[in-house]
Amino acid sequence: MIRNYFKIVFRGLLKNRGYSILNIFGLAIGITCAAFIFLWVEDEVNFNSIYSNKDHIYKVLTNQEYNDELFTFDATPGILAPTLKEEVPGIQYATRFNEEERLVALGDKSLYKNGAYVDDDFFIMFSLQFVEGNLENVKSNINGIVITQETSKQFFGTDKNIVGKTLKFDNNTDYEITGVIANPSNNVTLKYDWLASYKPFEVGKEYLKYRGSNSTSTIVQLHKDANIAAINVAVKKIIPSKTGNNGRT
Repeated sequence: MIRNYFKIVFRGLLKNRGYSILNIFGLAIGITCAAFIFLWVEDEVNFNSIYSNKDHIYKVLTNQEYNDELFTFDATPGILAPTLKEEVPGIQYATRFNEEERLVALGDKSLYKNGAYVDDDFFIMFSLQFVEGNLENVKSNINGIVITQETSKQFFGTDKNIVGKTLKFDNNTDYEITGVIANPSNNVTLKYDWLASYKPFEVGKEYLKYRGSNSTSTIVQLHKDANIAAINVAVKKIIPSKTGNNGRT
């Protein structure tokens, strides 16, 4: 019986080949699109999901008006992160994230690599996994650098026994490697090949403290019981009082 059904269906397909091909082709495209949409939705839902504290981490955004138009930036004055941590109850951790591209070299090999200058809290907030070294190494040497496994393998061919070795930045500054961390996941907001301390970076850059210096992202982690609305009000007050920036945040 079932065999006869298949014969009837097959004969029908042969009898109306053009129509059948269009239907089958359309069905195949539909299934393929549905699969891609599912993968996209799954990726979006899981975005930044590797961070255990993701529900308590926020990036400070600044709204500023120019010619009666409102623009939103994810960049803030460099002084904001430490000020928020010190003065706003409810903020547990705060870090600056200043993205830079640098020419990184080891001997005759040099590559342009993207990275960021951050505060120590960054490593805690985003639960970075050290393959070699640890956070204490990082804290004890503010002139050091942390690199990803991929970067380590590109320059040294391995991610083992790397701590203590050096890489040269922009042909003039040697950085001692204080740690090797796991590569950032593909579905995360922040991407980097290296991380260095923000403290040496800000030396001599007084402009980072004032209005118009908007080149540094400020990211905070709130206590679990923090009042987000109250914190937002406090942040709005601190920006003009500490930086001279009257933009709305």
